[in-house]
Amino acid sequence: MVTQSIANLPLYFTSICCEHEQEEVFRPNGFDSDQIMLVLSGEGVFCCEGKRFSLKPGSAVYFENNVPHAYRGFSGAFKTAWVTFRGDALAGIRQHFGVRGYLVCSQADMENFLALLKELSVEYFGKHRETVMSTMIYRIIIEFFRSNATTEETAMDRAELYMIRNFSEKITLDDLVQITGFSKSKFCRMAKLRWNMTAFEKIMDMRLSHAQSLLKSNGKLKVAECARQSGFDDVSYFCLRYRRRYGYSPAFSRNELGEGDV
Repeated sequence: MVTQSIANLPLYFTSICCEHEQEEVFRPNGFDSDQIMLVLSGEGVFCCEGKRFSLKPGSAVYFENNVPHAYRGFSGAFKTAWVTFRGDALAGIRQHFGVRGYLVCSQADMENFLALLKELSVEYFGKHRETVMSTMIYRIIIEFFRSNATTEETAMDRAELYMIRNFSEKITLDDLVQITGFSKSKFCRMAKLRWNMTAFEKIMDMRLSHAQSLLKSNGKLKVAECARQSGFDDVSYFCLRYRRRYGYSPAFSRNELGEGDV
């Protein structure tokens, strides 16, 4: 229950859950509080202002009160953690970080934010000190916005980190656009400025470098397995790109240290 003394604080939280079996949520008129939600497991989708965002473990979403939105899981046990909050200080915080309506992050610092939520939960169900809880929710909001609110540089940092972590998987332009919050044309332009090549040329570079390291560190590794671990579905295409990049075949790299079967 939110008492008048709590409502007079510049920030106060209204509900919290550190693990929730998430049901489908459809709010055509928005919600009465701001909310930060973390995806713990499963896959889902978040829809807001005509846009659709994929949610996976590690994703996080912030949305402002009264902003229409919907979210649901569609694969696996879709579990979330969340905190909702209100306060007159929110407008200034959002303005400072340039956040309007909502913010979607594909790779949040889950360990840190879950620890902060659990700390707040312990205080709520324990000593329940109002000013302490207000300070805690302020820290959660500031750290979330500081980590995820987009500037051009930090947005491209996040895109590159995502590419490094996932280059062996399928990565689409839509994935990278969602991470940065840029339009497709702006992202392509920023990628060219940052790497002097396209994002997919950069991913190819990561895959080939990884493949070379695998082959040189394991003389018995099959070329087909190396291709698979490096993100290539087609072995022939992998060999073609590898030879074009290094001037010799993958088998030659592998056989420098040992022998194996293609």
